[in-house]
Amino acid sequence: MPGETAAREFRAKHGLGTEPVHDLRNLIAQIAELRLIEKVLVEDVDGAYAYDRELRRGFILLNAKRHWTRRRFTMAHELGHHVLGHQERVDKNVLDLYDPTEVEANAFAAELLMPATAVQESPRVHGMEEVAELAGHFSVSGRAMIVRLAALRVIDTTLRQKLETEYDPAFVRGFFQADVPDRIDISGTALPRDFVDAVLQRYVAGRVSREAVIEALDITEADAEELLPPIQQNTTVMERANSGLPRGSV
Repeated sequence: MPGETAAREFRAKHGLGTEPVHDLRNLIAQIAELRLIEKVLVEDVDGAYAYDRELRRGFILLNAKRHWTRRRFTMAHELGHHVLGHQERVDKNVLDLYDPTEVEANAFAAELLMPATAVQESPRVHGMEEVAELAGHFSVSGRAMIVRLAALRVIDTTLRQKLETEYDPAFVRGFFQADVPDRIDISGTALPRDFVDAVLQRYVAGRVSREAVIEALDITEADAEELLPPIQQNTTVMERANSGLPRGSV
């Protein structure tokens, strides 16, 4: 599958071997050169990927409401969109099993977070304890680990059904490492200036709606009244950005 192949090549290119990646945020920022933003989004959105060709910069937006293991999978998924050269996406559910591009991005994420070689060489899985140990080792959810084990045929259908019936998230949480960098909550950080500029550029070009700008920048209707009409009518994005954005927009 292209997604898995791309993830293996990504790992090989950056010398990651088959070891777990516990600091995916740093990997995305330092190696992939993407801007990562975590904000509280509407309930049904996991994240989004965008690439601004003028700024030559990619962006990954995560829903800070999600559990940290779900955010890690979403990060890997959105990175997959970037590496695979997909168009901009808003992912309401990164576990979409029908959209081919989503399936590819999921395959990339699974291989990046849970390399097939490492999973297949792990001790034999008999029950939830082994699943929890693996989930803790790779810093993924127990459910993601079960799906990966089944996909790689490490466990059969009967054992998968048994594990899904017995699944207890609280039990799995006891196996997570406390010092995993990706567990840190950075949702309170301000939106980066270049992300704000990219959103406003799209508004000026007519590529996104007023409502999309309000949601992306987390601004109020009053802020939008002050910010958006002047940009649209008589100033450039950079001029407006340099003059200072209204309260709540950064």
